[in-house]
This record gives sequence, C-alpha cells and structure tokens, in this order.
Amino acid sequence: MIDVAFKPVGPQLGKLIAEGSSDETEIPLLHTMDRTRIWVWVVYLLLVATAFLGNIKPF
Repeated sequence: MIDVAFKPVGPQLGKLIAEGSSDETEIPLLHTMDRTRIWVWVVYLLLVATAFLGNIKPF
C-alpha cells in the first residue's frame, strides 16, 4: 500500500519542478505524502506488534 499511495508523487514532483513552488503544486504533493505516511506508520505498528508477540510467545 505504501507503493500505491506514493505512486502519484512522480508526476507531482515533475509538475513542481516545471512550474515552480506554489500552493497549486505543493498541496497535492503534501496530501500524497500524508497518505503515504499513514501506511508507513501502519507498517511500524505491525512490526512492533509482531516483535511483542514474538517475545511473549502466547501459544
């Protein structure tokens, strides 16, 4: 899901480079980064949960 959420960044960065910095080019990029960041945190939380379960070995 990180790759899926991050996919629009390429064209958005291209537009930012071509047109320069403005709210019109940076706000969509910021929203894409924010959506991607959510999935990164999900992965981190799942890694912590996996490590916790591995340490306590409930079964």
